[in-house]
Amino acid sequence: MLARTADPRLRRIVLLGTPCQGSYCAQRLAMVPGMPKLLGRSIMQWLARPDGTAAPAATPAVGVIAGTRSVGLGRVVPGLPRPNDGVVTLAETRLAGAADFVALPLAHSQLLAARSCALQIASFLDSGRFLHALAP
Repeated sequence: MLARTADPRLRRIVLLGTPCQGSYCAQRLAMVPGMPKLLGRSIMQWLARPDGTAAPAATPAVGVIAGTRSVGLGRVVPGLPRPNDGVVTLAETRLAGAADFVALPLAHSQLLAARSCALQIASFLDSGRFLHALAP
């Protein structure tokens, strides 16, 4: 989207627990009868994405924040590889070409409200780097 609709005002982007390399949980849930209909059309589009997704060169700098606190959906989805944030594995959050990456001891939903995550977002949006000294 960003490569097609560039906006010169947008300099930096932060992804929070985004499964850039696919989603083990989504794949497992898509196999449950009736679940694709419940999850909507987008789940099948997401599962059809090619592996090795990279940030397009023409986009703003991308920072990736991942969680490592395994609490959430992963408890009911058998075999979710570790480390994970309860929904998305650490490996799934990797994005080739990302400007920076940091893993925080937070569950997937905690990424939206945790002060430690907000500090990391602010740092990246301001400087293009995360505060690795604050990350455990």
